[in-house]
Amino acid sequence: YIFRWSFLFFLWLSNMILFSLILLDLNLSKIFFCAISESFEDAFIINLLLSIFDKILDHVFIQFSEIFDELLKHIAIIEGDFWIRFISPHPEDMSIGLLKVMADYKDKLCHWIHLPVQSGSDHILELMNRQYTVSKFMKTVEEIRQYLPGATISTDIIVGFPGETEENYLESRKLMEEVEFDFIYSFIFSPRKHTKASTFTDSC
Repeated sequence: YIFRWSFLFFLWLSNMILFSLILLDLNLSKIFFCAISESFEDAFIINLLLSIFDKILDHVFIQFSEIFDELLKHIAIIEGDFWIRFISPHPEDMSIGLLKVMADYKDKLCHWIHLPVQSGSDHILELMNRQYTVSKFMKTVEEIRQYLPGATISTDIIVGFPGETEENYLESRKLMEEVEFDFIYSFIFSPRKHTKASTFTDSC
């Protein structure tokens, strides 16, 4: 009985989220249309929640990344002279579909991708709960350069994460040298309240 009601509630919640995302798509398109009408020439879309919605919608066989691709298309076909950039996609969410959209609408969608890797060590990435490996990240970089030749790629790197060794640090150095990012935001680890990492004791 409890399982049945829990399942029905989950389906209802999933449908509400999907409906909200469709409205978000339409409303953002309208907002950008109004912005272009007011002669805005450069705009950012912040899609930090993409990974969160993606995990939920996986259970109803829908990927939010596909909805985001469609959103970019709706914006790109608006008439006018303007650039669109978006930040910051999770490496897991960079799809071939998204890269194709960026390639198809290169006159509107900037070929700049900020792809936060955080660390070049699989061990540290696991501690960070990043859900991808260095090899997966490198494959994503290869796909970006395949579909968007000459694209600008930037990243975030954290040093001194709890448990990081000299070897782990050198793995991050190696990754940076191999990828040759156009620019990097580098940070020393600082604990944040209510995060698992804040309970770790071995940090710089």
